[in-house]
Amino acid sequence: MLWLVLLAAALLAAVFVARSMAKWHANAMREVKRRDAVLNVTLRRKRRELDKVSKALNDLREQESSFARLVANNRYGQPSDPGEWLLDNRHITLSLYLKAKKLAQRKEIDIVGACLELGAIDKKLAREALMVARGENPEAGEPGAGGTPPASGSDRA
Repeated sequence: MLWLVLLAAALLAAVFVARSMAKWHANAMREVKRRDAVLNVTLRRKRRELDKVSKALNDLREQESSFARLVANNRYGQPSDPGEWLLDNRHITLSLYLKAKKLAQRKEIDIVGACLELGAIDKKLAREALMVARGENPEAGEPGAGGTPPASGSDRA
């Protein structure tokens, strides 16, 4: 009979141990899930931050390449496109040039049209930029306007 009491006590102890292990496991899993959720939130936040930094880096690289191309064009005397001429002569800023360039690519128009659309330049300046890009002298008047402009000693009023 004693062995039956000992067996019952061992069985109760085993049930108690199993129950406490189950509670410990549940608490441990709850803690693991909580940490996982915190890490997922942190990961999402860091990815958003990385995307912002990556976009800023790409914009800086684009600015650097545009600037390097402008410097090379100026150094070697190569004709530049109208947008670069506007930028070289400080009619528009570099950030406005990049905005106009993106708009021009998106709408498939030239950069002067994009600058006009953004309101950065007027039609006269756009015409002048296009003339310079074609290699014409904007001070000589518009092509096909009926000859050369009058000389400074002219009688015209």
